[in-house]
Amino acid sequence: MAKQFVTKILCLSFCLSFSACGSSYPADTGGGTVSGTIFYQGDTHKNIDNVGLAINAFAAGADYGNDLPHASLLIIDPEFSAEGFAYQLKGLAPFEYLLMAVIFDLDQEASLDVLPETIGAYPDFCSFIFSPTFFTVTDDQSVSNIDVILYDSMGFDDPCF
Repeated sequence: MAKQFVTKILCLSFCLSFSACGSSYPADTGGGTVSGTIFYQGDTHKNIDNVGLAINAFAAGADYGNDLPHASLLIIDPEFSAEGFAYQLKGLAPFEYLLMAVIFDLDQEASLDVLPETIGAYPDFCSFIFSPTFFTVTDDQSVSNIDVILYDSMGFDDPCF
């Protein structure tokens, strides 16, 4: 059961990462906001010429489907530092969400056969796999301190393993 859950979430996150590509910002539609800091404990990004960082918040529950609310932010060529960097996702519909971030090669053809090498999740990747921690967004409410640490080896460099 946990493996199916993780596979669905990884596939959804990867698909959202590629669908986030675009050159314009969406109009402000109201809704809730989630923010936090992204940290990176690795160096895989140094082997990628065109680095993309996708931060994906998605509703999850008993039923997975395309009609569930989600939000995604794509950062092209992020600058990683020990202090991390702040992110903010806006316009989330009221729901319970999970958050995952991935680093991937923007030049790589989108495919579910190729999963990102670097993954992180809130509050950590182990919790995300074995006991997911949801955060709740309500109308026009901000949720903060949803921090993520990215680890190489598909997240399995996380010391919790």
